[in-house]
Amino acid sequence: MKNFNLTSLYSKLIAIVLVGSMLGFMGCGDDDDGTPAPTLDIVALAATDIGGSDGLDSLVKYLSVYPDLVALLQSDGPFTVFAPTNAAFISLLQTPGFPQDIRDIDPDIVKGVLAYHVVAGENRSNAVVSGASFNSSFTDPNSGAVQTIEVNSNGTLKTGSTNQEIEIIEADLLATNGVIHKVESVMIPPSVGATLTPILGTLAGTVLLGADFSYLADLIAIADSEVPSGQTPISSILASPPPGGTPTITAFVPPNAVFAGAAAMAGVTVEQFLATFTPASARATLLTHVTTDGAVASSSLEDGDMFATALNPAIMLTITVEDTPTNSPTGVLVAAPGNANPVPVVIADINHSNGIAHVIGGVLQPQ
Repeated sequence: MKNFNLTSLYSKLIAIVLVGSMLGFMGCGDDDDGTPAPTLDIVALAATDIGGSDGLDSLVKYLSVYPDLVALLQSDGPFTVFAPTNAAFISLLQTPGFPQDIRDIDPDIVKGVLAYHVVAGENRSNAVVSGASFNSSFTDPNSGAVQTIEVNSNGTLKTGSTNQEIEIIEADLLATNGVIHKVESVMIPPSVGATLTPILGTLAGTVLLGADFSYLADLIAIADSEVPSGQTPISSILASPPPGGTPTITAFVPPNAVFAGAAAMAGVTVEQFLATFTPASARATLLTHVTTDGAVASSSLEDGDMFATALNPAIMLTITVEDTPTNSPTGVLVAAPGNANPVPVVIADINHSNGIAHVIGGVLQPQ
């Protein structure tokens, strides 16, 4: 499972800032226009701007999770960084349907969003003008398209965010290897915004954004790479709006630990384990985890209940409810026809606009 480790890397960054500051004072000079020459690289400069809504300490903290991004922004460059403020990150995490803790988001998605704020070359404010377009450091992994940042006629930035006019609130903070412009919002790559914004608050949002479900998201990508004619992609099923406002889906979702355990038992990596699935087998497995008989809370389940799967109404899920929780922390277990033993529901009742999810400790087998 992928996990953040902010503290140690953040401490190292602060140490780097202190050393960089001492060395910088030893070799300071002036730019041609008479202003003092910068003495700190981009990371070190950002790390000095801490506290308050306009500070950059949140950005530095999140960057510290990805040593390769830190190393890039400490290299010669030059680079332009459109730097979201502390307030920008707070606003993002308060978006309805968005995870309220950044550690709950797939780290690969977070890394891509951070990389999107980095542009090659030193582009000061006199270059950030109407009609300008900048290639970011983020390339969409699915399409291979470099994601761009465009400048609107009023000088604001157009990205894949729901806010199409992001303001630069402080420009031209000069570093030894480039320039920082503070921006009012976290900028979302167009490809990410187009894919993820519509699914916030749905079952698909939890699975495709969640740090604990990145392997499940990979399996969905395999299934959706070849969708049978006339069928609906798995991601679309999980994102489907509730008809008439009534949630209709119940999904039993295995977290990363389940896939890691299955791979370890097979003596392979998770990537190798997932590669054993074809689009057809991945689709069959995933549809076995979904029932469209309604959003069923754990409190409504009774021993012996059966639900038709989205794979085939004839393939049923069978519920076991324990009087005293013994084999499941919630006292609820679920089995498909291919399971020799019922699978425990380890976390129940994660509510969404279009249904309910139960986290399970295994994979449901259609046969």
